[in-house]
Amino acid sequence: MFKWIDGNVNTLIATINENSITLNQKAASYFENTRFVTVGIDPDRRLVAIHPVTKEDIEHSVFTPQQLHKIHIGNGYAKITNKSLCQLIQNQLEYKLDGNKYNSEYDEKNKYLVIDLNDEVRKEV
Repeated sequence: MFKWIDGNVNTLIATINENSITLNQKAASYFENTRFVTVGIDPDRRLVAIHPVTKEDIEHSVFTPQQLHKIHIGNGYAKITNKSLCQLIQNQLEYKLDGNKYNSEYDEKNKYLVIDLNDEVRKEV
C-alpha cells in the first residue's frame, strides 16, 4: 500500500541565508505586483515580517528610502538579496541564518508575511 506524501504547494515557505531571503511560489504570490518591501523583526519571538510597499506608499512617503528593500519576483519565487539586511537580522536575533527553510503565514489584517524562525521545515527521513 502507498503512503501518500504531503506536498508544499499550499505552504508558505521562506528560506533565509546570510545573503538573501527567498520565498516559495505560494509565499511570493502576496508580492506579485511589488517592487519594494519593508522588513521588520521581533527579536523576542524570533519572527521576521515582510511588508509589500505599494506605489501609493512610495508616493505618500509612508516609508523612508532607507526602509525599502528591493524584491525580485521570479518564475515561482521571490527573493530579497541583501547581505547587510540578512546580517542585521542574524545579529539582532542572535541566530545563524544558514539556508534553512521556515514555515510562514500571511497576516491579512496587517498585510505582511511573517516568517517564524522557531518553525523550521523538517525533512522527512
